[in-house]
Amino acid sequence: MSDLVPLTSAHIEEVMRIERIPAYAGLISSFSRDEHEAELAFPDTCYLGMGDAGALTGFAILREFRRPVIRLRRIAVAEPAQANN
Repeated sequence: MSDLVPLTSAHIEEVMRIERIPAYAGLISSFSRDEHEAELAFPDTCYLGMGDAGALTGFAILREFRRPVIRLRRIAVAEPAQANN
């Protein structure tokens, strides 16, 4: 997947892997699987991601998605050192 696409509960393990990368410690929070499942079930939440060769390389969690102002809840990439290139 090279385009930004909606994520499902099948992607939660990859999302959890990325949000627990040591470079993000203290910068972004991380959810348990149950918290991600609850967040995904919320109608105004959208998980978006992109990947390469079947692995997720980044994701964003948007909240209040159907309102005029969207809240960016979390954004992260699998290789933070590459994000500046």
